[in-house]
Amino acid sequence: MLICFAIFSLIKIRVFSRQTSDSCPDNHKYGFYLSSPNSNYNLEVWDSCMDPDDSTYATGNIIDGINAGFLMKVSYDGNIDWFIRNTDDTNTNMIPFYKTLCTRSFVYSLGYSTNSQVAHTSGQTAVYVAKFHSTQKLVYVKNIYTSGVATQKDILSGADITEDIKMRAQDGQILMAKGTATQGYDQRDTQGTAFNYFQVNGFQIAPDQRSMYFDHSIKNVYSSISPSYFSSAVMKLNLNLDIEWYVYIKSNDGNDESDNVLVLGDNSVISSGCIRASALKMYSTTTTECDITMIKISAAGALQWAVSTGGSSQDLLFDIASSDNYEIIYSTGTVQSSNYRYSSDYDFFIASQKSSDGSKIAFKAFGGSGVDIFNGISVSKMGHISLVGRSTSTDGPVLSYSSWTSIFLMKIDSSLADNNCFYDRSVPVYTDIKARIELVSDPLCFTIAGQTLYTHSNIASDDKTSAYTTQGWLMLNPNKHTEYPRQMGQSRLWTEAKLFNGDSLPATVTFDTTNQKLTGYFTNAGIYFIKMLKTLSTTPVYSAQTQFYIYVEDDYPMAYGIIPTQSIYVNKFFTLTLTPNILFTYQVSEVITLEALNFDYSSLPSWLRFFPSNNTLLGYPTYEQIVNISVVCYDPQRSNATIYFTIKVQNSRPYVISQPKDICVYKDKLNQQFRYELPQIFQDPDGQQLDISMSEIANQGSCPAYIKFTSNGMVFYQDKSIAPSIGQCTVQLLASDGFYSARTQLKVTSLEFSPKIDTTNSSCTNILYKYLDNEPAGVYYLGFSKCFQQVATYSASNFDGSIMNNEIFKFNSTIGELMINAQFQYSGSYYLKLTGYDICMTSVSLYANIILNGSPQSKSLKLPDQTSYVFESFTFQLDDNWFFDFDTNQNLQIAISYSQVTEYNWIQFTNGRKKTITGKPQFTQNYTVRFTATDNYGASAYSDLKIIVIENTKPQLTDSSTLRYSFNEGQVFSIDLPQSFKDLDSLDAMSYGILQNTQDKSTWAMFSPLSQTLSGIAPTINTSLGNSSTFTFGFMAQDSQITINRRNVQILVNRNFIPKINKTAQNLTFLFNRFQVYQMPLDLFSDNESQTSLRYALKQMIGRVQYDNIQLKGLSWFSNNRSLVAFDLTNYTQIGRHQFQLIAIDDLNQIAYQTFFIEIKVENPNSVGGNISGTLTLIVLLMIALIVVSFFMQFRNIKNIKEDRIFQRSQLYADNIVEKSQSDLKID
Repeated sequence: MLICFAIFSLIKIRVFSRQTSDSCPDNHKYGFYLSSPNSNYNLEVWDSCMDPDDSTYATGNIIDGINAGFLMKVSYDGNIDWFIRNTDDTNTNMIPFYKTLCTRSFVYSLGYSTNSQVAHTSGQTAVYVAKFHSTQKLVYVKNIYTSGVATQKDILSGADITEDIKMRAQDGQILMAKGTATQGYDQRDTQGTAFNYFQVNGFQIAPDQRSMYFDHSIKNVYSSISPSYFSSAVMKLNLNLDIEWYVYIKSNDGNDESDNVLVLGDNSVISSGCIRASALKMYSTTTTECDITMIKISAAGALQWAVSTGGSSQDLLFDIASSDNYEIIYSTGTVQSSNYRYSSDYDFFIASQKSSDGSKIAFKAFGGSGVDIFNGISVSKMGHISLVGRSTSTDGPVLSYSSWTSIFLMKIDSSLADNNCFYDRSVPVYTDIKARIELVSDPLCFTIAGQTLYTHSNIASDDKTSAYTTQGWLMLNPNKHTEYPRQMGQSRLWTEAKLFNGDSLPATVTFDTTNQKLTGYFTNAGIYFIKMLKTLSTTPVYSAQTQFYIYVEDDYPMAYGIIPTQSIYVNKFFTLTLTPNILFTYQVSEVITLEALNFDYSSLPSWLRFFPSNNTLLGYPTYEQIVNISVVCYDPQRSNATIYFTIKVQNSRPYVISQPKDICVYKDKLNQQFRYELPQIFQDPDGQQLDISMSEIANQGSCPAYIKFTSNGMVFYQDKSIAPSIGQCTVQLLASDGFYSARTQLKVTSLEFSPKIDTTNSSCTNILYKYLDNEPAGVYYLGFSKCFQQVATYSASNFDGSIMNNEIFKFNSTIGELMINAQFQYSGSYYLKLTGYDICMTSVSLYANIILNGSPQSKSLKLPDQTSYVFESFTFQLDDNWFFDFDTNQNLQIAISYSQVTEYNWIQFTNGRKKTITGKPQFTQNYTVRFTATDNYGASAYSDLKIIVIENTKPQLTDSSTLRYSFNEGQVFSIDLPQSFKDLDSLDAMSYGILQNTQDKSTWAMFSPLSQTLSGIAPTINTSLGNSSTFTFGFMAQDSQITINRRNVQILVNRNFIPKINKTAQNLTFLFNRFQVYQMPLDLFSDNESQTSLRYALKQMIGRVQYDNIQLKGLSWFSNNRSLVAFDLTNYTQIGRHQFQLIAIDDLNQIAYQTFFIEIKVENPNSVGGNISGTLTLIVLLMIALIVVSFFMQFRNIKNIKEDRIFQRSQLYADNIVEKSQSDLKID
């Protein structure tokens, strides 16, 4: 757990300050009173509570001829944060707050009023609830009243009736309300005695938030001794406001009161109050005086212990509370008995007891000469006790400004240590009272009825306090605090913060002395006592300190989302998976657990289960119901939050999904067992099994006796033991799911014969009618009644049962006649279904094929003539639209035919998507081919194609001379061959190619037939054959009949020699820091093939290493004009002699080269002497350093250097051999 905070800034902390005096030492935190400044107002406190931050809220009323309610907040250190009262001070009965409840941020107070702005009707008393934020802002005020007469009294405490009301704290909405009566009194007459009478005094919810307890008084109708006296009683309710148990203590002769109820951690309950019955009092038997009494009842309603204490006078207990661990019970009120009180009249008292057995721990009394009563007590988790009461004491300890009643507030430690403020009293506590108590449990004699309650929306607006306002005339009189002086001193800054035991603060918490702030976070929940120190550097050393504490809590789960109402159906599986982080907010680092229960936290119904492993509800309901579900989210500390939702199990009515057909049974078919199974007629939306029964409908005929029905099987069948008879009846089918039902009906008929087709009439079988081919367009009629027997009516449809085209066909269902509109636009083949029905609508069908068809058409009876040559490839493709058919959906089939098979055998017909004739004619003659198109019904059209075949002529040469060309080795060439052929056949087409001699075939020449271009790279010739070679090709022309002709082409390839050195390249000199240009002579090298085709390159030699790029900075080589350019020779280190190679390269990349030197000189040595001297000095120093480094490097790598030199020499030797063989030059 990780909680960040900054004290006095953003987090919630609990802090108290210590105010000390001589009269009330260490355990006293604060004490003060509030009085009327002009001594004419009584201030009465009724209840109080303490929030988790140790702030105390007190409620009560102000009395001055009127009753005006008030609510005040006192901070942890005794300062009044705010005080509010009702604005209407003219009404005589405005008592808004009898009870109050605190949370960290809100305070809830309950009371009643007859104010017309609050009550529903003038003269009516209404209970109402107010919710305030801890900052005094009003959240809402809701009044609650029954719908009775104008004089109806709905009073929360000490009056006529009780209302059990369940409200939503968030917005005050009433969730549920029940009461003992609807008109004010429960008019239950028992043994002829008086009526029941309730007086409600206390109410608390159990720590597990699953039950609640009422502590009240009731006139004892259950006692046979004296039913006119009150008895104290306790009832336990569940969250549905229903009684789980009810117990009371029988009284004999005095009115006993149960004023408060306290629920402990184990859900046991402490009921406390006053007893007057003589049989239960130990010290005094006077029935008019009260003894203080406590009883403990278990969660199951069993008496565990009972104690009492009292003297000769009135001793009253008004409020009780427990320690945070429920081990100690604290009680407070007032005592008048002389052996208990401190002064002469009613005095405050506070006592502590063990919750385990009721034994006394301490009993303290304190007060002045007036009436001093503590009405409220609260205990914080820190163990501080807040006491709120009233006083009229003006002497002794001054507790009031005057004899008018004042409010008195005090905060002490829970140890109740002895001091001058409280005085210990050794009062007797009687624990054997338990044996004298008769606990009666009779819940059957007590009932709670539902109540109709309403809320009044005109009490307060959304954010304004219209019902209450702060009054300035209540004042704090410090001059009267003689027993509790407040001391003021100079404000100084704290210099140090430690834990109370002297240890350092946790590592995650720091104290900023400049800003006086504690900042950081705590990693564990708990109470951290902080001590602030201020030490002065004086002699003697003075120091001051104060203490407070920080209470760090776990973040408890809170309801965040909602679960919508789940509507499900009986006999259907139900599943619902809950997502915790959507429904609740909680500490992410904590593992939370979900639990699903009934709304009253009892177990789920047997059909529904919750699986915590995957947070899933699963069930299978079998009947209609409404289930209210509570989903509880627990953190590891068992803090919890709850979300409620509803499951509605619905049972839907079954219904008819298909109307059953009437049933006909025929005697002529009873040679086979009659059995008819009905299709599914009923359906239940919930999937329940339906119980189906049949019954005859009266006055609708009598069913044939031999026809029986099996209900749940939904089957009609023949009872062969009964002779068949003819008749008709109407039956009803009823389907029931046990709750709801559905019904329908059908007719059952028994006839002599079934419908038939007359198979003896040949015109009624395989019916085929054709029109338009042999009959003119028009309207025709066909009668089919002659084909049916035992038929009353007819119908016609398409073969698949769909509706016929009524523009083509019309059918007379009475006489069975079909009208056909045989027009060209309706051509096609139609398959019809003709059906006859008897009176039971039993049917028999026959089928007819009716064809409305027109013949195909062609564009012409003659196709265009086609011409071809003998042995030429012939192709003819038929136009896709040559044949056509006006009839829709016709697929024309194309075929060819000819008269003489032998002479036409060269013709091939392709009957694909394209209709094509191909082939090579063998003879010169005319051929006739007939194309025929046939439709789906055999009608056809044709067209003739004439093919004229003529003789073929060989391609002719226009020039028969040989074409000759010459190239050097490696030369790229491209030859556009001249047009050399012509074809005398005007319709013939020629193609071209190259044919190379067999012995000369190679891949160096390529031919393009489209452009008639011969191209390639001249090959290297065999030197043993001489300095040239001739290659011969055939330039070929071929016509469509594969007749060819040729023209020769010769290519002479000459040998290509390496470049030759004509002159020796001279050495060059360039001056330092001068621009100079030198062009190498063109006649240094020559080439036998082409002098201009040579290319030149220049390489620099450094040692025996050849560099492609010139290493001298400022010197550039331009190969295109063989020029050297010196433009920036300014580097002194380059002065000297440098070796270069000039290389000549021909088209075959054959080379020749010469070596020469370039010397860089200084034109005037004196002008650069100084610079050179300095430079040389620097060079000498660098060389010495390099020699030293090289010495060590060469020593380590001498072996590698030797091997490298041997390799370089061998490589140089090999290079010299190659160069000499190529150029016969010697390189020094």
